[in-house]
Amino acid sequence: MFLVANVTPGQPTFAHAAAALTVRVVASGVDAKLAAKEAYVLIYQTVIIQATTLAYVDTFLVLAMIAAIMFVLSFALRRE
Repeated sequence: MFLVANVTPGQPTFAHAAAALTVRVVASGVDAKLAAKEAYVLIYQTVIIQATTLAYVDTFLVLAMIAAIMFVLSFALRRE
């Protein structure tokens, strides 16, 4: 499943998270209209951070597999 599949306005968890963040932003003293936009920005930043982390994990996995293949192949080479 894709990371952003659950971050759509039609999802109940997204709507609940956006509403809760809006309430917290309003409680910090921001105007209600601006607070809703700020809540969406915070959710967007969270998704970007999670996507970046997953990309680094994938890259590390690919590099680890390449290193493992090179390690195994080093034993297959003849010594001179």
